[in-house]
Amino acid sequence: MEREQNEGLGQAHARRGVLLGIIVAGGAVVVIGGALWFMAAHSRASQLPGRIRESVSFPIYLPHPLPDGFQADMTHASYDQGAGLLHLLLTDHFGRTVSVNEQPVPNGFPADDLAAQGSPIDAVAIGQGILSTIPSGTVATIVSQDKRTLILLNTSSATKDELSDLAQSLRLSQ
Repeated sequence: MEREQNEGLGQAHARRGVLLGIIVAGGAVVVIGGALWFMAAHSRASQLPGRIRESVSFPIYLPHPLPDGFQADMTHASYDQGAGLLHLLLTDHFGRTVSVNEQPVPNGFPADDLAAQGSPIDAVAIGQGILSTIPSGTVATIVSQDKRTLILLNTSSATKDELSDLAQSLRLSQ
């Protein structure tokens, strides 16, 4: 009788072990699948679409890494080929936005005298930049070292420090 009870308990433990194994394996599949989905979605959202890269005739600079709290959704990036203007939008977790516009440096643009046009931004790795206040907000104007790309970061909601951080994070897009 005691032997039958022990065998019954052994079988119950075995069933619980198998059930626990199935639950753990199922949970691992869900976690791994979710992580892979998140990484794929994040990767798509942080890379400029190929159709835009192929159309643009000037070097593209993107903030990388993005300052804390900001994110870019490149699925909404656009390029107006007629105007030669690349546009994308950055947002932070407070709902503040920064509009990023890039274009070839226009003829006659005072790229060599940019510092005289506003407050210089220190440590801009890709060239020189300034901060300016306009009635609708703040603008960071950056000219690449090769003087081929003009980048404007416009915001009515982010701070000057955040705009400066974004300007400092700009890197040539690969």
